[in-house]
Amino acid sequence: MTASKLPICITLGTRPEAIKLAPVIQKFRECGIFETRVILT
Repeated sequence: MTASKLPICITLGTRPEAIKLAPVIQKFRECGIFETRVILT
C-alpha cells in the first residue's frame, strides 16, 4: 500500500488573509504529508 498525501485546500479572498495565512501555507507545503492547494477568489 502506498502512502498518499492528505489533500488540503485553502481559499483566500483578500490580501490581508493571504498575508496572515502565508506562514501556515508554507508549513503545510514543507511538511510533505499534505498536498496543499491554494485558491484565490
